[in-house]
Amino acid sequence: MESVRKKADLLGRIKWLGLLLGLLMYYATAYAFGDIVSTILACIAATVFYVMCENERKSIVSRHVSDHLSEALTKIGQTESVFEVKTANMGMIIRVYLIRAGERAPACTKAVLDAIAESWYRSRVWVTQIVDLDRQEEIPEAQRALNEELLNDLKKNKG
Repeated sequence: MESVRKKADLLGRIKWLGLLLGLLMYYATAYAFGDIVSTILACIAATVFYVMCENERKSIVSRHVSDHLSEALTKIGQTESVFEVKTANMGMIIRVYLIRAGERAPACTKAVLDAIAESWYRSRVWVTQIVDLDRQEEIPEAQRALNEELLNDLKKNKG
């Protein structure tokens, strides 16, 4: 768990080395291609490196969140669940689709919220949405409903 945090933090710092990569690209190509083309190549190199590091950081954190919450639910007997972790500028949106939780749904909700509250990534979580479904095929419909609910909440908070 701590190693995932260290990897994510390391990637968060390494991504800024893309600026040095851009400078290196500029100086390596300036003589051959001129200033304009070299500047374009430098910007592309720096941006691509930054985006690659940031995407990998988000992927590592998302995988860890999913595994961590799955483990928390498995401990209380909920084996069927689907996790959706989206990253936004304001933080992560975590959605947990419980499949046939039934009477265990409140316990599952508590387990998920407790796992998040005790985790190192809790400060990165912006919204947590948990829903109980009868079948996995209902997920797309639930996604639309949760998207609409989230949008309405955002409108209320903004206005």
